[in-house]
Amino acid sequence: MLTIKIPTTSKEWEQYYNLRFTVLREPWGQLKGSEILTDEDQADHAMVIDSETDKIVGVARMQTNTPIQGQVRCVAVSPEVQGRGVGKLLMSYLENIALEKGFKEIVLDA
Repeated sequence: MLTIKIPTTSKEWEQYYNLRFTVLREPWGQLKGSEILTDEDQADHAMVIDSETDKIVGVARMQTNTPIQGQVRCVAVSPEVQGRGVGKLLMSYLENIALEKGFKEIVLDA
């Protein structure tokens, strides 16, 4: 079963950033640490956990660009679970946050 939550513990944050690094940065030869952006404390974060393995299998964040626009960045899904709805779950969660914040638009560069 897949569940979604906000990372809170240091272990969760470590796993969150590790997934971002291994999926989004490492394949391009980028250095460890490049997966952490300077405005992380200002963004809304989400992670998907596979309750059968207790493993974080998807992560994403949404930043506020303007009072009516959010931007989704750093979406990463473990290769072994791609195609199983993890990305859809992340996007649905962030869309609900955008609605709560009154955003009229969400930007996603892909």
